[in-house]
Amino acid sequence: LLILKEAEVGDKDILVATGTNFADSLSASSVGLPIMLVSSELSAEQLAYLFSLSPSKLYVLGGNAAVSETVVSQLSYIGEVERISGQTRYETSVLIAEKFFTNPQTAVLAYGKNFPDGLCGGALAGSIELSCPMILTAEGNESAAMNYMNKYRINEGAVLGGDSLISDQLTMKLFQLKSSKHIFQW
Repeated sequence: LLILKEAEVGDKDILVATGTNFADSLSASSVGLPIMLVSSELSAEQLAYLFSLSPSKLYVLGGNAAVSETVVSQLSYIGEVERISGQTRYETSVLIAEKFFTNPQTAVLAYGKNFPDGLCGGALAGSIELSCPMILTAEGNESAAMNYMNKYRINEGAVLGGDSLISDQLTMKLFQLKSSKHIFQW
């Protein structure tokens, strides 16, 4: 809340994600909208802050287990609420990308089972040079990312972390590459 206040958010739409897990807020880190982290219900301070902003749209990231219906109900008094949620963190990641990025040419892939590389890479994905989605993936959980990458024919981007997190083989498959010589992992 203090970060949002310091950033002087203004009249932007607000993304709302759980503060007890990283996946949904990490997926949204390149969107360019402020993110409010919440618990099982909004605090009086959070409510007062949101009322002072009067955002036109509040996007709730993740399912009921991530952001409760209590929070959604509280938000509905402030503005229009839209939940973006898939069956898994990987599906939610793709749905966030679908919502906020039209016809992407590139993507940044981050390992979906921990946060450090993706946390650092959100600024890269959201940069003016790339302005692309952050897609979470992992070995055995790549189908949502694969469908997204195929749909938009994305064959350029960045992979965050080493081969032990997102293997060269998976990277080649996701970016539809024939050789690993063009793979750069940060």
